[in-house]
Amino acid sequence: MIGTEILTDINGYPAQFLDIEMSRAIHQQGVSVLRYMFYAMIYIGMAYFIVLMISVEGSLLSRMYSLNKNLKKITIDGSLSSRVKIDGNDELTELADNINHMLESLEENEKRIQQIELENKIKFEKTFLNSICGILIIDADTHIIVETNPVAANLIGLKEEEIIGNVCHKFVCPAEKGKCPITDLGSVVDRSERMILNKNGKTIPILKSVVPVRISGKDYLIESFMDLTNVKSAEEELIQAKIIAESANRAKSTFLANMSHELRTPLNSIIGFSDIILEGMTGEINDEQSKYLGYISASGHHLLSLINNILDLSKIEAGKFDLNLEPVFIESLFAEVKELILPLAIKKSIKVNFSTDSNITQVYADRIQLKQILFNLLSNAIKFTPKDGKVDTFAELVSDRLRVSVKDNGIGISEENKKELFHPFAQLSSATNNRYEGTGLGLSLVKKFVELHNGKVWFESELGKGSIFIFELPLDSDREKTTLDADS
Repeated sequence: MIGTEILTDINGYPAQFLDIEMSRAIHQQGVSVLRYMFYAMIYIGMAYFIVLMISVEGSLLSRMYSLNKNLKKITIDGSLSSRVKIDGNDELTELADNINHMLESLEENEKRIQQIELENKIKFEKTFLNSICGILIIDADTHIIVETNPVAANLIGLKEEEIIGNVCHKFVCPAEKGKCPITDLGSVVDRSERMILNKNGKTIPILKSVVPVRISGKDYLIESFMDLTNVKSAEEELIQAKIIAESANRAKSTFLANMSHELRTPLNSIIGFSDIILEGMTGEINDEQSKYLGYISASGHHLLSLINNILDLSKIEAGKFDLNLEPVFIESLFAEVKELILPLAIKKSIKVNFSTDSNITQVYADRIQLKQILFNLLSNAIKFTPKDGKVDTFAELVSDRLRVSVKDNGIGISEENKKELFHPFAQLSSATNNRYEGTGLGLSLVKKFVELHNGKVWFESELGKGSIFIFELPLDSDREKTTLDADS
């Protein structure tokens, strides 16, 4: 190797060339040294890697392999009581501890679930065996009975082992095979009246309920049912009793109607002749005779009124009572009723007031029966109002309907007596009211007459503070005549 350098003088001008020569042996030695160092580093690295691998194998890989092996064993065995064992004090050990903690929690949960399942199984068995209903557990796919309780076996009339294994339609709903509401028709639940066939081929009426359930991954139907034989028998008895009662009621109504007609003729004679004698048309009578004839006439009128009420009630209950509808002017109606009721009010010094809303003038109704409704309500109010009391009657328009209120400041009605009102022959049971005479038909007829007009009647009352009776009727009707249904 040769190196050349230019040398300058003191003035900076080139003066000489300096050549330096060196043998190449040192270069060969350097290359050899570099080669030796490269191989040495490779050998040292390989040795370090081997040592590192041995170290990792001992401290990490073998432990991870052991962890994996333990987990595979736990998975295959399915035992949550097994635990992973890893020595050391690093992240891998912490992972093993967490896995063990998880296994412990899963084991506790499994034990808790098993305990709950055991308790539920015991409860189900008690319910299943002690239920008052017959119960069948049926395979939803095949409809084969897989379990039955004693009640179902007793109702069918076979031993439990003779029932299990049969298709359910052999006993329950035998005519509906292929029409199961749950499996064939897609219902979620079925509650209905059906028939069950016992061992003798006799059909028994039942009320059944069927619900689908899933047990251990398999679909079942739980079918429970009750014997309706006694219920059906009781229903039949009730129907027969109802028919007999209706027949008796019709016979009663017919009897009362016939008797009322038979009694009217002699009563009219008694009343007519007693009034003729009282008027002196047959000659003079003394005061004693006049008094007794007055009693006869008054009693005759009272009895005739009772018979007329009974006859009207019988016609209504028999469905033979007709209404003759016509325009009725309220002011005129009130005037007629006032003339009828005034003698009763004067006798007890009771003030009777009538008033109407200016918005209402007439109603389409049966004039005679509407007058009877008002008379019955007013006579009742006067009867149960003390001397010097007052009775107010007011007619108004409420939502295209006539509303009439009869208000008094009488004795009122107790809670126990309120439920008895409007019933035929019902009388107030209070000892205070025993002195008031009456048949108990007045309010019953009021209710019937109001309902005949497609109206309604009600009352409000407080014991000792009086009562108010209210009825409403439609103002107009396109009917000229209405007939009460026999079931009213």
